Amino acid sequence: MLRRLKPKSILTAALLMIVPILFIQSSCAPEEESGPVANGTTTGAWNRSPEDSTVGDLANEFASSTGQPIRLIFSNRSINGFIEDLENTTAIYNHVDFLGFLAEDIDRLIETGWITPYSEQIDISMFSPAAIEAMNRNDILYGIPLFETATGIVKGVGISAAAEPELRLTALSFLAMLALGENMQKLAAAAGGTSVENCLNFQTIDPFPQYFDSATFAFSFSPLYFINPTVSGDPMLISLEDRDLDSLPELWVEFSSSVDVYEPFTIEFPVQTFPGGMQSVSVELMHTNHLSLIARDNQGAFLDSISYPIQGIRDTLQLNGPGIRDVQFNAAETHIYKICWSN
Repeated sequence: MLRRLKPKSILTAALLMIVPILFIQSSCAPEEESGPVANGTTTGAWNRSPEDSTVGDLANEFASSTGQPIRLIFSNRSINGFIEDLENTTAIYNHVDFLGFLAEDIDRLIETGWITPYSEQIDISMFSPAAIEAMNRNDILYGIPLFETATGIVKGVGISAAAEPELRLTALSFLAMLALGENMQKLAAAAGGTSVENCLNFQTIDPFPQYFDSATFAFSFSPLYFINPTVSGDPMLISLEDRDLDSLPELWVEFSSSVDVYEPFTIEFPVQTFPGGMQSVSVELMHTNHLSLIARDNQGAFLDSISYPIQGIRDTLQLNGPGIRDVQFNAAETHIYKICWSN
């Protein structure tokens, strides 16, 4: 059975068609005619999707912020039925710009010529190796992993082989929005699964150096919230710069303590974005003095900790939940390269 979703911002006759979930950008509404419609709204097809209303909300948000509407078409059928729905959609609109699909269906989509390699660059360090592997065939990436279903199958998004060139950029922009950490969390929750591990890799941030001397700061593309260390209530400087001389930036924490008049540097998972907290958090770092990490829950209670006596070695330390709300750093002279989380 097929279901359809109409973004609130575009209620054209074309949106009343019942087809698999597809997204397509358009500069104008599709013409009402008997033949195929080209250069319409960006259209995407989504297969077997309990998360459809969440995808629809994100499409509405995208359309509101960019002025580029997305047509969503949902299919509840197995892969062969989904392919039939793709054929019907292409006959109507002359294009299908992107696909939401399960990793187990990639081979069939390749065989039938419906999916194309994902040629755009993505930071694979933002995802777990297993999630990236699920979206690969013969070392070719076919999509961005979004979440793992309740049955343990990775679901992702990719560009359709039937995408119109004029709409490709909008489709890629929308897929990038879906792959934001907070949005992957929402989709996973709606689908009854778990989000794939995602990371903030400080070494990919540009421009640098950047300096943060206020009490709190956040990167515009990250769902994490950073609380600077303080001494007697005054915030201390945190910097994003290349202190280890590898030509890439890292987050530099010069001093962080939870004793006396100090408050430690803290990375927080905001409750509005991560309502259940985190199951595990890993931090890649190198320190040159002392270091311990503490994971706390929503009430500030201790969950897990790790101390690391080895100096000058770049390594990854893991903290386990459930329900991690923040990670505190008791550290001096510490480089932070990457923080990863999974729920």
